[in-house]
Amino acid sequence: MDWRSDYDALSYAEFDLPEDTRHKLVELHRRLGLVVGAVDLIRDTEGRDVLLETNQVGERGWISEEIGSPIAAAIADELTRSPQ
Repeated sequence: MDWRSDYDALSYAEFDLPEDTRHKLVELHRRLGLVVGAVDLIRDTEGRDVLLETNQVGERGWISEEIGSPIAAAIADELTRSPQ
């Protein structure tokens, strides 16, 4: 089912990914050499997170506005952070 089929029926909220999923995504991006990635996930009927894809350049502006989250500022901070 395509979530974009009825935009008016959708609502959005910020949430924290499970720690295991978060660590796996960070490791994936590290291996791919990506500092930032836009991840598409689904949660299956058994509650498991399934990676569909990660995009080096993803569309974030619309969701940032919807949930009031400073995504662009967080990305800018990450990209300008001194290497450790």
